[in-house]
Parts: sequence; C-alpha cells; structure tokens
Amino acid sequence: MKYRYLFVPLLLFISGCSNESINTEDSETSDHTASTADHSSEDSVTIGYEYDWDNVERDLYSLESQLDQEDYTKIETFFHTFKLPEEGRLNLDEAREYYEQDGEVDLDYDFSESEIYYKNFLIFDEDTNMATSTNIFGFDSNTLDPIQPFETQAVGLFMSIVKELYTDGFVSPNGERVDSLGEELTEEEHTYLTDDSFYTVNQEENSLPKGWGALQATIDRIETQLEYIEPYLKEYQELHLWSSETRQYVQVADSISYHDYEEAYKYVIEATNNIERLVETLPDK
Repeated sequence: MKYRYLFVPLLLFISGCSNESINTEDSETSDHTASTADHSSEDSVTIGYEYDWDNVERDLYSLESQLDQEDYTKIETFFHTFKLPEEGRLNLDEAREYYEQDGEVDLDYDFSESEIYYKNFLIFDEDTNMATSTNIFGFDSNTLDPIQPFETQAVGLFMSIVKELYTDGFVSPNGERVDSLGEELTEEEHTYLTDDSFYTVNQEENSLPKGWGALQATIDRIETQLEYIEPYLKEYQELHLWSSETRQYVQVADSISYHDYEEAYKYVIEATNNIERLVETLPDK
C-alpha cells in the first residue's frame, strides 16, 4: 500500500480539520479502538491509525490506485471476521415492541432470529453482519436525530452500501443499466455524449438518462453514498482509504465534466472498478 493521503478543499475530498480537533476525536474514540484491536493483525485491516495531514504527495488527478491485492485480501479477512457491537442490541420480542414506536418501520416487518436488531433502528444479517437496509436518510423517531452507526455497525452498513452500488448497476451513456461500464466508449455513446440535450440527469423523455446525464447520475450516486459513510470509517485504514480514493475519482470526473467527457470517463471507470473489486471481498450467505 502507498500510504499517501490527499487534502483537497476545493473538491471537498476530505473536510479540513485542525490538529486539535483530530486529537479530540482520537481521545473520544480510544475506547472503541481498544475494543476492536483484536480484529487487527497483519492479515486484516489496520485499526486506529493516525492521519498524516502533511503528506500531500498524491496527485489529485492520479489514476493509480493506492490499494493493491494485499490490501483487498486484508479487507476480505476483516469483512469475514469482525464482530458487531453488543451494546444497544434488542432481542426479538424487544425489537417488535421497540420498533413499533418508529413510524418508518413497517409494522408487518418479518422479524427473524437470523437478524440483529439495535436501538438505533439499524438491522443486520446475522450470517454476514451486513445491514439489511441502506436508508442513509432515516431518523430515530424517539429523538428525531439522523440514524448514525456506531463502532463496527459502520462496517456492516458500508458493506451493504458498496453491494447496493454494484447490484443496482451503472447507467451507460447510451441509457442502459449495466453491471460494468466498458473500458472504451462506443460510437453510439460518443454521439450521446456530444449532444447537449443529454447533459442533465433529469431527461423527461428517457426512463434512464443518456449522454453525460448518465455519467453524472453515476457520479452523484457514488458520491452521496460514500460521503455519508466515510466519516464512520476513519478508524479502519484500508476502508477509509478505499472510500476516499473512490470519491476522489468521481469528484475529479465531476470537475472535468462533459467539457472533456473522454478524460472524465477514465475516472468514472476507475471508481466503478474499485466498487467491482471490493464487492468480490464481501461475505456471502
């Protein structure tokens, strides 16, 4: 792994913060670091690492990934071995009663012994530790606060977000939902990308956007999902690095935009390649 981190205020790649705030966060999360340290080893992700804010060597426009096969192997090991927190769990009867207070939960929900329920309304599959829902805009009906994952809940939610980004597919410039974008643009895709009428995401005449609108939809979806979960991953070096890098790719593509769509497309491809590669590390039932 190349241990390089990029600080790019203009692209909102990583929110700026002072050394004082970093030290405060480190103090607040020290207990969590201790509780998860047993999952960290040479064969798993690095837990509780410190940022090197002074290292700005990585070129913003680099297409070279900072993660290698060894890193993905460590991530896969971690995904298959980490444990969800014990704090805040509800047994089946408690969950049925507690969740009835939440207007967002379907009262006909099929509560199951194969799922783990929490007081912050997050539900995880017992076999994979993956969240059963990726509704990042949910809220706690008791406090009206946004639902926030804590400790390794963030890992389970992150895995589900990545899986959903992949299984929902990507929209190609010719307006088709595909499992993987082509490395090279086709003649038809060039035609749509040079047509200004297909610049926006919302195209009333098309069920799926075409041209640059299709790529913009992919960019926006990846950025929105990863922007939400990334702050909760900062104690897991390889996971945080993957998210930061993938967001960097789509942010660069967004900044280049349709004015040089061929160049922007290279970064969209790298972002989707990262997603496809990480999906391969996820646990299956």
